[in-house]
Amino acid sequence: MCPRIVSQAPYITETLAWLGKADCVVGVSSFDARKDLPQTGGLLDPDYAAIAALHPDVVLLAEHVMPADAPPLPAVWRDREFEHVRVVRVFGFQSVDQIVSNVYEIASAVGMADAVARRDEIRRRFDEKFAALSEKKRVSGNVAVLTNCTNSPAIIGRDSFINDALNRSGFAVTPVAKTIVESGDETFRQLRRYWDDNHIAAVILLSDRLRPNCVRSVQARPIPLYPVGTDTLYSPSPRLLSDLDIVMRVIDREAEIEAQSK
Repeated sequence: MCPRIVSQAPYITETLAWLGKADCVVGVSSFDARKDLPQTGGLLDPDYAAIAALHPDVVLLAEHVMPADAPPLPAVWRDREFEHVRVVRVFGFQSVDQIVSNVYEIASAVGMADAVARRDEIRRRFDEKFAALSEKKRVSGNVAVLTNCTNSPAIIGRDSFINDALNRSGFAVTPVAKTIVESGDETFRQLRRYWDDNHIAAVILLSDRLRPNCVRSVQARPIPLYPVGTDTLYSPSPRLLSDLDIVMRVIDREAEIEAQSK
């Protein structure tokens, strides 16, 4: 069975691909990598008219859609033609367990009879991945995860699937969730205080953009900085399994370079 599916977020599309339902997707959000399909609006502002024009059977909305914008649907959807459409709001950014639950929720929504088995499979694969990664101690001490290293560096906080995954992979990630300050040199002074106050031993950077002052705030201690790029650890989907391998390769490569320089 291949229902007509609209996916309103990249992480939903990636989960559908993992479930073998990529060919059933008929529309995606404007943020999606699949440019071969019609676009149906943004994460916060789905284009319900564009979605309706695709005559979907299932619409999977992003977590970011506010409750007021979720079902009941706008007037364009209240025609009897759309009574059969199943609309599900998909979460996932708070924890790995949410990602596991998403596999079940999405599989169920698109009519897969083996939804429970697929959920159990992804849970097993995450458990195996975390166990394997935890066997090697890559960083001794606390780790901070920065979303960027520009004017307004932000540290990923406690309620995040990223920190959850890294903690379960053998890291000790500091549980903070806020932008340090808006901009300016005080930003980097605060960063240096943050490294000291939290005994940060390494920084994982989810960006390719580096501002010299930000880098210097890290190197002043000095603290290893591991830039894994903007395309890694952004998706709360089964893709996280391969993203974790990328992070470990970056850390191992940087450690090897450091060892050779001594």
